[in-house]
Amino acid sequence: MLIVCAMYRSFREQAIEYVKQAAQEDSAGNYAKAFPLYMNALDYFKTYAKYENNYKIREAVMQKVNEYLRRAEEIRAVLDEFVQAPLQVVFMQRCRKAEKVLARQKPTVSKSDLEIHERSLDLFMSTDECILCLFGVGN
Repeated sequence: MLIVCAMYRSFREQAIEYVKQAAQEDSAGNYAKAFPLYMNALDYFKTYAKYENNYKIREAVMQKVNEYLRRAEEIRAVLDEFVQAPLQVVFMQRCRKAEKVLARQKPTVSKSDLEIHERSLDLFMSTDECILCLFGVGN
Protein backbone atom coordinates (compact mmCIF):
# COMPACT_ATOMS: atom_id res chain seq x y z
CA MET A 1 0.00 0.00 0.00
CA LEU A 2 2.85 2.42 0.81
CA ILE A 3 4.51 1.75 -2.53
CA VAL A 4 1.30 2.47 -4.45
CA CYS A 5 0.67 5.60 -2.35
CA ALA A 6 4.21 6.88 -2.97
CA MET A 7 3.98 6.01 -6.63
CA TYR A 8 0.78 7.94 -7.26
CA ARG A 9 2.12 10.91 -5.27
CA SER A 10 5.08 10.83 -7.59
CA PHE A 11 2.64 11.07 -10.50
CA ARG A 12 1.05 14.11 -8.88
CA GLU A 13 4.40 15.79 -8.28
CA GLN A 14 5.54 15.10 -11.83
CA ALA A 15 2.24 16.42 -13.22
CA ILE A 16 2.57 19.61 -11.18
CA GLU A 17 6.14 20.09 -12.40
CA TYR A 18 5.03 19.67 -16.03
CA VAL A 19 2.16 22.14 -15.53
CA LYS A 20 4.52 24.72 -14.03
CA GLN A 21 6.88 24.39 -16.99
CA ALA A 22 3.98 24.44 -19.47
CA ALA A 23 2.49 27.58 -17.91
CA GLN A 24 5.88 29.27 -17.97
CA GLU A 25 6.42 28.46 -21.67
CA ASP A 26 2.80 29.36 -22.43
CA SER A 27 3.08 32.79 -20.84
CA ALA A 28 6.36 33.38 -22.68
CA GLY A 29 4.61 32.61 -25.97
CA ASN A 30 6.60 29.42 -26.59
CA TYR A 31 3.56 27.40 -27.61
CA ALA A 32 5.51 24.68 -29.37
CA LYS A 33 7.27 23.94 -26.07
CA ALA A 34 4.19 24.43 -23.90
CA PHE A 35 1.94 21.99 -25.78
CA PRO A 36 3.90 18.77 -25.10
CA LEU A 37 4.42 19.85 -21.49
CA TYR A 38 0.67 20.23 -21.03
CA MET A 39 0.11 16.84 -22.63
CA ASN A 40 2.65 15.19 -20.32
CA ALA A 41 1.02 16.84 -17.33
CA LEU A 42 -2.38 15.53 -18.44
CA ASP A 43 -1.05 11.98 -18.67
CA TYR A 44 0.39 12.17 -15.18
CA PHE A 45 -2.72 13.81 -13.72
CA LYS A 46 -4.97 11.15 -15.24
CA THR A 47 -2.82 8.38 -13.81
CA TYR A 48 -2.79 10.11 -10.44
CA ALA A 49 -6.59 10.48 -10.50
CA LYS A 50 -6.97 6.82 -11.39
CA TYR A 51 -5.29 5.76 -8.16
CA GLU A 52 -6.76 8.47 -5.93
CA ASN A 53 -9.29 6.97 -3.52
CA ASN A 54 -10.76 10.25 -2.29
CA TYR A 55 -13.65 11.17 -4.59
CA LYS A 56 -13.41 14.93 -3.91
CA ILE A 57 -9.70 15.03 -4.67
CA ARG A 58 -10.21 12.95 -7.82
CA GLU A 59 -12.97 15.31 -8.99
CA ALA A 60 -10.80 18.37 -8.31
CA VAL A 61 -7.95 16.81 -10.25
CA MET A 62 -10.21 15.95 -13.17
CA GLN A 63 -11.55 19.51 -13.20
CA LYS A 64 -7.97 20.77 -13.53
CA VAL A 65 -7.31 18.14 -16.19
CA ASN A 66 -10.21 19.56 -18.20
CA GLU A 67 -8.86 23.11 -17.84
CA TYR A 68 -5.39 22.07 -18.95
CA LEU A 69 -6.86 20.03 -21.78
CA ARG A 70 -8.82 23.05 -23.04
CA ARG A 71 -5.67 25.17 -22.96
CA ALA A 72 -3.68 22.46 -24.75
CA GLU A 73 -6.39 22.29 -27.44
CA GLU A 74 -6.24 26.07 -27.87
CA ILE A 75 -2.48 25.93 -28.25
CA ARG A 76 -2.78 23.03 -30.68
CA ALA A 77 -5.18 25.06 -32.81
CA VAL A 78 -2.69 27.94 -32.93
CA LEU A 79 0.15 25.58 -33.84
CA ASP A 80 -1.95 23.88 -36.50
CA GLU A 81 -2.61 27.23 -38.19
CA PHE A 82 1.11 27.69 -38.69
CA VAL A 83 1.65 24.11 -39.83
CA GLN A 84 -1.37 24.12 -42.14
CA ALA A 85 0.31 26.59 -44.47
CA PRO A 86 1.57 23.90 -46.81
CA LEU A 87 5.25 23.83 -47.46
CA GLN A 88 4.42 23.66 -51.15
CA VAL A 89 2.95 27.17 -51.01
CA VAL A 90 6.08 28.51 -49.35
CA PHE A 91 8.23 26.66 -51.86
CA MET A 92 6.23 28.02 -54.82
CA GLN A 93 6.47 31.57 -53.46
CA ARG A 94 10.23 31.25 -53.17
CA CYS A 95 10.46 29.77 -56.67
CA ARG A 96 8.50 32.71 -58.08
CA LYS A 97 10.80 35.17 -56.33
CA ALA A 98 13.86 33.35 -57.66
CA GLU A 99 12.42 33.33 -61.19
CA LYS A 100 11.85 37.08 -61.01
CA VAL A 101 15.40 37.69 -59.84
CA LEU A 102 16.83 35.41 -62.52
CA ALA A 103 14.71 37.06 -65.20
CA ARG A 104 16.20 40.45 -64.28
CA GLN A 105 19.77 39.16 -64.18
CA LYS A 106 21.33 38.46 -67.54
CA PRO A 107 24.71 36.76 -67.86
CA THR A 108 27.49 39.33 -68.22
CA VAL A 109 30.18 36.85 -69.21
CA SER A 110 30.84 36.57 -72.91
CA LYS A 111 31.80 33.42 -74.74
CA SER A 112 35.28 34.80 -75.42
CA ASP A 113 35.72 35.44 -71.66
CA LEU A 114 34.96 31.78 -70.95
CA GLU A 115 37.38 30.61 -73.65
CA ILE A 116 40.17 32.77 -72.23
CA HIS A 117 39.47 31.43 -68.75
CA GLU A 118 39.54 27.82 -69.93
CA ARG A 119 42.82 28.31 -71.85
CA SER A 120 44.43 29.98 -68.82
CA LEU A 121 43.27 27.19 -66.55
CA ASP A 122 44.59 24.53 -68.94
CA LEU A 123 47.93 26.29 -69.18
CA PHE A 124 48.20 26.67 -65.41
CA MET A 125 47.24 23.06 -64.73
CA SER A 126 49.82 21.74 -67.19
CA THR A 127 52.77 23.35 -65.46
CA ASP A 128 54.93 21.67 -62.84
CA GLU A 129 54.41 24.67 -60.59
CA CYS A 130 50.75 23.81 -60.25
CA ILE A 131 51.56 20.28 -59.09
CA LEU A 132 54.07 21.59 -56.56
CA CYS A 133 51.53 24.17 -55.30
CA LEU A 134 48.92 21.50 -54.78
CA PHE A 135 51.28 19.57 -52.51
CA GLY A 136 52.48 22.68 -50.67
CA VAL A 137 56.03 22.44 -52.02
CA GLY A 138 57.93 25.50 -53.13
CA ASN A 139 56.08 28.56 -51.76
